[in-house]
Amino acid sequence: MYPELFNICGIPIFSYGFFLALGFILATYSLVETGKRFNLNNDHLMDLAIYALISGIVGARLLYIIINFPYYIQNPLEIIMINRGGLVFYGGFIASVITCMYYIRSKKMPFLTTGDCIMAVLPIGQMFGRIGCFMNGCCFGSPSVLPFRVTFPITSHAFYHYQEFTPVHPVQLYESLLTGLLFLFLVTIIERKKFDGQIIALYGMLYPIIRFLLEFLRGDNDKILTGLTMSQFISIVIFIISASIYRYLSLERKKSARI
Repeated sequence: MYPELFNICGIPIFSYGFFLALGFILATYSLVETGKRFNLNNDHLMDLAIYALISGIVGARLLYIIINFPYYIQNPLEIIMINRGGLVFYGGFIASVITCMYYIRSKKMPFLTTGDCIMAVLPIGQMFGRIGCFMNGCCFGSPSVLPFRVTFPITSHAFYHYQEFTPVHPVQLYESLLTGLLFLFLVTIIERKKFDGQIIALYGMLYPIIRFLLEFLRGDNDKILTGLTMSQFISIVIFIISASIYRYLSLERKKSARI
């Protein structure tokens, strides 16, 4: 755990923000390169990435505050301290999707094609973001007896939660690995997609499966109903919507092929 990576002229560079920024840069570069294959406007894609980042951070922080509302009522000044972690991915995801939909429509970009490119590269940003989580010590796992378990120091979120040195699942690294594989899969098949919107739907089915399963290994999320977390409920909803979109677009493609 290294929440502070290094200093530049006395200014601390925090690992969480550093890896979020690195993930954003690589995802944006990948988006522009992927967009070239489909003749998308580079400037529009760059602007889209920036708007998605800003709205994503706001949405992710807002959902985290909502989930932990009693704490922030007592500690309101900590609302703006995102360098310590405290972002919920799905809050940022939903906010970014709404922002991207508006921007794509306003610039008259091909909606489904642009969405496919975005969803294909999003996992690389998640991959580095979760490395930042691991370095920061947030989003920690539940107790583990596996050989690759990790123990966070006394200053960590995990120690504060368990009140002792508890070996836990490095669940942040699990998700980093799985989203990295998801990125490789989606960018590999995007040029062979059978219909526009296929990558959107695939991401919307595959990532929720990853997140739903990993939530069982998380140690920092409270169960809200029937033993499931907020993120698991959101995963179920997104999976159902995405599966419905996949089926609809697939049927539309078959109808068009018969005409």
